[in-house]
Amino acid sequence: PLYLIALAGLHAAAALTMLASPLFLSLPLLSRRSSQAGRFGLVLVGTLNTLWCMKLMGPATGVDLFLSPCVVLATLLFRERERIAMWLAVALPFAAWFVPGAVIGAPLMSFGPAVSARLHALNAASVLTLTAVLALQFARLIRRIAPLPGAASDQMPPSQRSQSAAKVRSMVAPSPPNEASGTATIEIDFRDGRKSAD
Repeated sequence: PLYLIALAGLHAAAALTMLASPLFLSLPLLSRRSSQAGRFGLVLVGTLNTLWCMKLMGPATGVDLFLSPCVVLATLLFRERERIAMWLAVALPFAAWFVPGAVIGAPLMSFGPAVSARLHALNAASVLTLTAVLALQFARLIRRIAPLPGAASDQMPPSQRSQSAAKVRSMVAPSPPNEASGTATIEIDFRDGRKSAD
């Protein structure tokens, strides 16, 4: 709530913007129990927190724009075999976007036009920054799996590239060993279209 206090002054409801913090802090524990549940929970909590901030500050502040990174996360965090979970996660921020204003009701915090405009500009910049950070992080992971031709890692031995790809997969979405899950993981070499089964 610090930027809110800086732009709008001290307000009794400013601390309520941190109401979802315990939920965000509990996500690592949930992820250790279930990777898929943790990833789905991140999108769910992000969407609910955005709705709550819309109730606090109102749509004129542009806080609803934070639903966009929720959509980006929902499309990037799930594996190919988790399509149902992915589409459910994508549906959450879209459904929140179409929640009628009458359902949300009047905001708990009231701002003048000038303050609302400054908050809108700040929230828009924050959304752009967050989206760019997400894109850069996932692009970096993809390049580690399939580096561009001529890159230094392109000269890695196949065994080392396979180990690097496995490490990146575990960073993005850890999964139990194939023997425990009874499924085969398909690894695609994007440079020449070769596929290999782990």
